[in-house]
Amino acid sequence: MGANHTAEIFEGAVDWKTPSHKFLAVAMAYRADKKGVIRQTQAEIGSDVLLSRRRVAQLLEDLCEMGVMKKLQHGRYGL
Repeated sequence: MGANHTAEIFEGAVDWKTPSHKFLAVAMAYRADKKGVIRQTQAEIGSDVLLSRRRVAQLLEDLCEMGVMKKLQHGRYGL
């Protein structure tokens, strides 16, 4: 996880469904700690990137299915 995994994701051949998926992944990578864990709520992320909480939830679910992120705990995601 962390910086090395982030580089793999964005330099690799990820087939992004929409530009919003890549945008949110980049925004989440920017907010991740050294271990690659994001500790913000969907509402906080949505207000930072100007998307609704519902849209953020949909995008995060898609990113987890794509293997870009994984849900660790309630309100915690990992790269």
